[in-house]
Amino acid sequence: MTAKDFRAYENKICVDDVDGEIEPGYPRILIVDDQVFNIEAIKVILRADNIDLNNDIQEAYNGQQALDLVKERTAANMFHIIFMDCNMPFMDGCTSTSLIRDFINE
Repeated sequence: MTAKDFRAYENKICVDDVDGEIEPGYPRILIVDDQVFNIEAIKVILRADNIDLNNDIQEAYNGQQALDLVKERTAANMFHIIFMDCNMPFMDGCTSTSLIRDFINE
């Protein structure tokens, strides 16, 4: 998804596929990286493309935290996109991504 796609998504109302409830049309984003600088760099890039960071932006500093944040969400408020670093302590991004996909597909 490009920044242009995000802007288009921000400006519309979406109907959730799971229960048909209407949700605000903005991206819910999870940024996962063990380096705070990288998280801030992603935010700068999103801001530069006029993506409103006052929406639902979450941060995690390792794969386990990311997995926990995803598991706390319901299908109606799941993240639209996750920026995931691969090399992190405790649980790497590849393992976390695999577990997140398994959780979502249950």
